Amino acid sequence: MRKTPLNNQQFNDPMRTLWRRLMSLRSLVTFMQTGAHPDDETTKMLAKLTLSEGMHVVYCNAVRGQGGQNALGVERDDDLGIIRTQELVFAMKTLGADLYWLAETEDDPIRDFGFSKSPEQAFDIWGHEHTLRQMVKAIRIFKPDLLCPTFLDVAGQHGHHRAVTRVTIEAFDFSGDPDVFSDLKLDPWTVSKLYLPGWGGGGSSYDDEEPPPEATTFLDVGSFDYRMGGTYAQIGEWSRGYHATQGMGELRDESPDILPLHLLKTSGVFKNTEEEKVSSGLPATWQDLEKIFDDGKILMRIRQADLTSLKAIRAFPDNRAVADSLSEFSEAVDSLKDMLPELHRHRAERKIRQAGQAMAACCVLKPRLRFFPSEPVAGKEFDVDFSVHKWVGLDEKNILLEIHMPPGINVQLDAQPSKEGSRLSWKGKGSFKKKWGPVSPFKSIHSEILQEEPPRADVIYSVNGRDYQISVVPENPFKTFPEISCSLQPSN
Repeated sequence: MRKTPLNNQQFNDPMRTLWRRLMSLRSLVTFMQTGAHPDDETTKMLAKLTLSEGMHVVYCNAVRGQGGQNALGVERDDDLGIIRTQELVFAMKTLGADLYWLAETEDDPIRDFGFSKSPEQAFDIWGHEHTLRQMVKAIRIFKPDLLCPTFLDVAGQHGHHRAVTRVTIEAFDFSGDPDVFSDLKLDPWTVSKLYLPGWGGGGSSYDDEEPPPEATTFLDVGSFDYRMGGTYAQIGEWSRGYHATQGMGELRDESPDILPLHLLKTSGVFKNTEEEKVSSGLPATWQDLEKIFDDGKILMRIRQADLTSLKAIRAFPDNRAVADSLSEFSEAVDSLKDMLPELHRHRAERKIRQAGQAMAACCVLKPRLRFFPSEPVAGKEFDVDFSVHKWVGLDEKNILLEIHMPPGINVQLDAQPSKEGSRLSWKGKGSFKKKWGPVSPFKSIHSEILQEEPPRADVIYSVNGRDYQISVVPENPFKTFPEISCSLQPSN
C-alpha cells in the first residue's frame, strides 16, 4: 500500500474539481439525504445530483459506526467509530458532498449499539426528542429544499434505519415551526419536498416486509459522465470503496440504471408543478429564481449570474478565461445577496462560497493544512504548516490566513510565508494553553461549508483584483494522544 499523502496528491485532479465547482454555480438547490450509519448513503444518487445537476448535496448521518464489523483489523467500539468516521469523510469528499453528524461527540447517546429490531429500541438508547432535535438542527443549518432518508420505516428493516427515517419525516413537519426547539437559536426552515426511496431494503442483511411505495420520480444514474470518467453508479462505488472496514465498493460495468423515488410530502412554500424531476417547482436555476421577482435591479443581477456562470462553464478548461468569468460572476452575486429577501438570501451566500472554491480550483491553489507530528501529544508543542500553490494570477502579497484550533490549543504562524519551490508556506508552532486532555476526532465536523469544530484554516486570497474566501481542513481528522499511554499484551 502506498503512503496516504501520495494517494491524496495523485487523486487531487484539478480539472475534475474545477468542473464540479463550476457546475455547482448553476444550481440553487440543496438536497439532504439522511442515514443511520457510515455506508448507508445512496452514493449513486448523490453522485448524480451533485456532479450532473450541480446541487449542493448534504449527507446527514446519525451514528459513528461503533457497532459495525471490521474487515480490516481488530478495532471495535469507539476505535472502530473513529475509523468509520474517517471513511465517511473520504467517501463524501469523492462526491463533493457536505457531511453532518447527528452524533456530534464521542459521548453522544446517538450511538451504534449493534443491531436493533425496531425504532423504539433505538430511541430507548438515543432518546427520541434528542434525535429529532439533532435532525431539526441539521435542517436549519443547511436549509435543504429536498429531503430523503435512505431506508423505509417498515417491519423487517434495521431499527436504526427506521428510527432515522421516522425522525426525518417528523423533522420535515417541525423544522419550520419557530416554537419547536427554539433553544437552538437557529432560524426555522421549511423544506419544500420530502421523498422516500422507491426501492426496497430487502436483501442479504434485512428483509422489508412491505413493498416500496410507488415511484413518482426517476433518476438516471447509469449515464456516463466523461469529465468524471464513469457512470454515476460507478462513481458511487468509488465513494463506497472508502468504507473498507465494511467491505464496501464493487467494480461495476457501464449499464443502464434508473433509481426510483417516491414524493411523500410537500410543504406550503412548494409551487405545485408536474413532477418531471426532483427539482420541479423549485427555484432550481437562475432562470427559475428570476420568475419570482419583478424588481429590475434584482433581475439584472440574476441574469448576470446566469450568463457569467454559463460563460465560465463554456470557457472550461481554459483557466484564464474561467477566472475572468468567475470574477464577473462573483461581482454579480455579491451585489445580489443584499437585495434578496431572507427566504432566498442563503442561496446567493452559498454561491459566493462556492465561487471561492471554484476559483481555488481554477488557479490550482491546492491549499494544505498539516501538523507534525500528525497526531500531537497533549501538552507538548507541535509544528504547523499551511501552504498553497503559486499560480500566475494569484496575488501573493494579499493572502490573509487565520488558523482555528480546538479550545485550549493555540497556534502562532509566521507573518510572512516562505517560498518552497512553487508553493508559499506559512510555518508555526502549536501549543497547549493549559493542561489538556486528548482531542477526539469525533468532534470534527467535516464539511465544506460548516466547520463548527476546528481545526481549520480560513483563507482570503485575491485573483484579478477580487477577494475570495475558502476554509481548509486537515486531510485527516485532528486528534491528540495523552501524555501517558499504555497497552496490554498477553504473556503467553
